[in-house]
Amino acid sequence: MESNGRMGRHSLACRCGALRGHVDLPGMSNRAICHCRSCQAFARYLGRPEEVLDDAGGTEVVQVAASRVHFDQGAEHLAVVKLGEGGMLRWFAGCCRTPIGNTTTNPRLGFVGLVHSCLAGQPLQPSFGTVAARVNTEAATGDTKPAGHGLAASLVRILAITAGEWLRRGHRRSPFFTAVGAPVVEPVVLGADEVKRLRRPDRGLQL
Repeated sequence: MESNGRMGRHSLACRCGALRGHVDLPGMSNRAICHCRSCQAFARYLGRPEEVLDDAGGTEVVQVAASRVHFDQGAEHLAVVKLGEGGMLRWFAGCCRTPIGNTTTNPRLGFVGLVHSCLAGQPLQPSFGTVAARVNTEAATGDTKPAGHGLAASLVRILAITAGEWLRRGHRRSPFFTAVGAPVVEPVVLGADEVKRLRRPDRGLQL
């Protein structure tokens, strides 16, 4: 999704308002819905599946350069969890357990997938365009699984965002990592049994 013409910022906030910030506009973004079991597990971990997941278990994310994200107040409430040792960094507001977004553990990749819940103060389309992809639909919930689309184009946009950040050294301005590349908050790493329970609650630990 190419940069849109709107100048300014898109507000970002947790549910209780203790953590607030914004996303700089305009800029390249990729708006997608992911149905993977890890995204579903993250919503369940936070205790907010009804607010985060759609009827098919999808999480809408807006992927942008991390340097475009700024926390204006309440950054001390930022928390992060990993679904196992090899998982992504999944950021949320510890004050009210609102999901914020997902990053890789490598700060040089320089992008974050912001979860729609923290961007709900303004309409998403004027800032980030329309939903361009629906991915990992094999893990969708419900009787009828939605059709997947847009994966290849989404990967191209993410690579473009990452390359642009690397060339501009934008990853050094990420609010999620320190100057030496460590997460600004020590991640909580969930054990294997807890991850299994969150990914497939209907089956408990029997996978």
